[in-house]
Amino acid sequence: MQDQIGDVFENRDRLIETLNKQVDFAFEHRELHTFNPAKRATEECLAEAKAATEAMSKGLPWNMEFGESCVVVDDSHMYKLLLDIAGRKLVEFGGPQYEESIQAQNNGYLSHEWDHGVKALDHGVKGRYGVRFFEDRLTHFVNYIPTFSIISNDVGLVREIARGSKDLSAGDEILSSGEKTI
Repeated sequence: MQDQIGDVFENRDRLIETLNKQVDFAFEHRELHTFNPAKRATEECLAEAKAATEAMSKGLPWNMEFGESCVVVDDSHMYKLLLDIAGRKLVEFGGPQYEESIQAQNNGYLSHEWDHGVKALDHGVKGRYGVRFFEDRLTHFVNYIPTFSIISNDVGLVREIARGSKDLSAGDEILSSGEKTI
């Protein structure tokens, strides 16, 4: 029994080490974006949501590929850990004065993305959770945007999942636009 407990801790330590390396890499490869504070999103992410919606309307799958600036986990239980590690990276970069606001941001992100995840599971679909680092082109503000994605060409399903959060983001509004088909 003791060996099994040791294995669990060893596996968790390896997971944390791997996520730390992935977050460091994504942070160093963050994308230059134009942050829109009124929409709490970047213009580039909103354009990608619009392009995904247009692709799905043509029957193409929604498969968000975020590139080197993104770290993704396949399990909702690992998402909090990912947010904590990403938040620590921002505090390390920006300073301890940002710790409280980053924790509040992460709590909001966690709740929001889990709402989407629950809605996806209601439909038998498993999603992927992530963070996508960016730097604002004008202010050099550095942060990350939460991500939740599924692979699907069922526009009705994607719209339903996008509507699944109590507080729709600007990207959710784009992805959920149109007639509900489920």
